[in-house]
Amino acid sequence: MRIGKDSIFKTEVRAILEGLNLAWAFGFR
Repeated sequence: MRIGKDSIFKTEVRAILEGLNLAWAFGFR
């Protein structure tokens, strides 16, 4: 159960970071 939660948490963090990177890329252009 803990491993599942950790993997879901990492996936969410990665998605948020990718979203921020996209926002930054569009913002600087």
